[in-house]
Amino acid sequence: MKCDYARSLRSFSVIRLLVATLLCSLPIVAEAAEYKLGPDDKVRVKVYEWRPSRGEPYEWAPLNAEFTVNSDGMLSLPLVGDITVATLSPQQVGAQISDLMQQKMGLVSRPTASVEVTRYRPFYISGYIANPGEFPFRPGLTVAKAFAVAGGIYRATGGSAAGFLKDAIVTRGDLRVMTSERDGLLAKKARIEAEVSDDPKIDFPADLTRKDAAPKVGESLKQEKMIFDFRKSAVKSKVDSLGQEKNMLAQEIMALNAKDASLNKQLDLANAERQNVRSLADRGLAITTRQLAVEQSVAQLESNRLDIQVARFKAEQDRTKIDRDIVVLQDQRRADMLLELRQVETRIAELTERIATTQRLAAQAESMSSQDVSDTERLAEITPTFVITRLTDKGSEDIQADRATAVEPGDVVNVIRPETRSAPDVGAPAGRSAGRVKNSGTSVARE
Repeated sequence: MKCDYARSLRSFSVIRLLVATLLCSLPIVAEAAEYKLGPDDKVRVKVYEWRPSRGEPYEWAPLNAEFTVNSDGMLSLPLVGDITVATLSPQQVGAQISDLMQQKMGLVSRPTASVEVTRYRPFYISGYIANPGEFPFRPGLTVAKAFAVAGGIYRATGGSAAGFLKDAIVTRGDLRVMTSERDGLLAKKARIEAEVSDDPKIDFPADLTRKDAAPKVGESLKQEKMIFDFRKSAVKSKVDSLGQEKNMLAQEIMALNAKDASLNKQLDLANAERQNVRSLADRGLAITTRQLAVEQSVAQLESNRLDIQVARFKAEQDRTKIDRDIVVLQDQRRADMLLELRQVETRIAELTERIATTQRLAAQAESMSSQDVSDTERLAEITPTFVITRLTDKGSEDIQADRATAVEPGDVVNVIRPETRSAPDVGAPAGRSAGRVKNSGTSVARE
């Protein structure tokens, strides 16, 4: 008894789930009931069968997928085969799938099939329009919406006032940046020239020192003065340091000279004593030990004097090297400044040319912006007319339309200027003729 009750409860729950699923799909079917399928439509098929023996719905997985209506207006479905669906509503196609499934599969009960359009076939727009071509259809599409999707009336200027104005603003901004950079380089050039000439101060150009100059120019002049004073002070400090070292070497040389003179006197006295000792030794009046001591003293004095001479020579070499270092320092600094000056002059010439070009571009963009505003005002006064070319069972048909007219998939919306009507627009570019358009399958051709 409990098993039967549990089975009945489970079956009731499954039935409620199936009913809820079918009810959820009803609004979709009802919404698409009036829509007629055609080539290039993509649909999603769902097929379920209630099996009482199991007390649950069975899903026909091979059919539960997305399919595209081919150019012949047919759906190719597994287990069912080819079905002609052109001019049928999704609800009608679902009913047809249910019948064919019951017949071909020998089912006792008729399965439930639903068909939902997931991608509608496109529509086309041509004539005096900004972006003619193919666009995806959407439910509720009207001529006004299609006109807006394609960008509105074609603009012969190829741009918009806002676009040109934006270009002008950006160009003017670039111009200010380049002008500021050039002013900074002119100040830098004046500073380098003052350094090369070893002038006491910088002679800036008059254009940079005028009262109405930009605030950034004043900052650049201040920075260049600081760099000028710093580099001048740094070079002077280095030269002074080398000069002090040179003076110390000169004093060392003087001390060595004095010491050498003193040793020279001592050596003269030692030589005189050595001569006396030798004379006494020759006469046997001096012992050998005294003669040896005198000889050693003379030799030591001569060695000390030689060391002093070597030290003096080395000090003189160092002093000469300092003079050479000062000259090399000044020459290298001058070479670096000349190279930097050449680079600055090259950059100034490049910026001057770019500034001139940018000024012309900015003036042209501003002019085009003003011209486009007048063109926009003129186009705003033009009220286009619309003709829909629709493929029916009787063939291609032209329908006079207004902005509220509904557009169907596969329609070709022709935008015609009032002064040209159905004749081609002489002022329109190639490919924007407002003549009659015929739809053949999925392609668009003009008669």
